[in-house]
Amino acid sequence: MRGKILSIGALALLSIMFFAGSAGAICGDLNNISGHNTLDIIYLINNKFKDGPPPYRMSDADFDGNGQVNILDIVRMILAKFKCPDGKCWSIPPLCPPYTNTEINSGCLPEKDEGDDYMTIEVVGHDLHIFHWDAFYQCCLVYEVDYLFPAGKIVAYEYDRGDFCDCYCPFNLESILHDVASGTYEVILIGIEGDTVGVETVIIP
Repeated sequence: MRGKILSIGALALLSIMFFAGSAGAICGDLNNISGHNTLDIIYLINNKFKDGPPPYRMSDADFDGNGQVNILDIVRMILAKFKCPDGKCWSIPPLCPPYTNTEINSGCLPEKDEGDDYMTIEVVGHDLHIFHWDAFYQCCLVYEVDYLFPAGKIVAYEYDRGDFCDCYCPFNLESILHDVASGTYEVILIGIEGDTVGVETVIIP
């Protein structure tokens, strides 16, 4: 009996881990709760007009797929929700751009004073590697990067999904954006606190 209870507990834990990892990757799920619904529309209205918190992932708020998060996304979300509740209206589909990316976190580096952090970029095939060197963040950093794609630009937003620790240290961080279409792009890296870490133009051959 005890073995069965442990097995059920293990399955429940695996289920929680799976859904936690996949949450926040649904177009229109701005608050990272239960997919796209009316609460997400209210969430974005509060963000745009009442200084409410930002979307959990910016890319999930780009409901019209134009690379920006603004009132047009609110309008499209309302139309999709109330004019097309079954999600089958071809005229009002969500258009959040799909992409895949990988983050690499060095962990806390040897102690040193806070210095100037900076960005470098490397192109390997069609993969774009964005490096954030000497990033000075809290010690329990869980690094995540989200992307928007305005015309001719790639905007990378850094997030910290970890619990807060009462200490800071330097990190070397990397985000790999996979399978970028050929072209010339202005790449902008936005730090966790909203600062612009770097801007650079790259060519994907």
